[in-house]
Amino acid sequence: MEIKRYRWQRTLLGIIITLAAPLLQAASFVSVHSDYAIMYDAPSTRGGKLWLVRQGTPLKRVVALSTWTKVRDSDGTLSWIENSALSSRRMLMVTVPEAAVYASPKADADRLFSLAQSVVVELSGKPVGGWVQIKHQAGSGYVKTSQVFGL
Repeated sequence: MEIKRYRWQRTLLGIIITLAAPLLQAASFVSVHSDYAIMYDAPSTRGGKLWLVRQGTPLKRVVALSTWTKVRDSDGTLSWIENSALSSRRMLMVTVPEAAVYASPKADADRLFSLAQSVVVELSGKPVGGWVQIKHQAGSGYVKTSQVFGL
């Protein structure tokens, strides 16, 4: 009797993991590939058009369907975007009025330049100790992870 219950529980756990795997994988970041992309209120071009987002904008994938993805933007707003407009390229967006970029991941390092709010930069390395390496047309450096969206 005990063996049957164990097998049943193991089978149920396997089913739950199988069903949850796509949702777990879906919680990742993507960026806008095309010059501009339309955000919709439903996964259809017949849905309401909400706004445009520009190339490079990072978005958090919430649900992935075959041709549409539900995403959360830096403001926390949920919307839908066509998969053809997305890229797996990792980008970050500055979320504070001004983010300082430093030569190394420490506050007493040389300050290289600043980035204004909503500027999009490329992720260059994994976050470590509250800092992340970025790449921008002005140069490369480190910003505080609390000042960007996309991680």
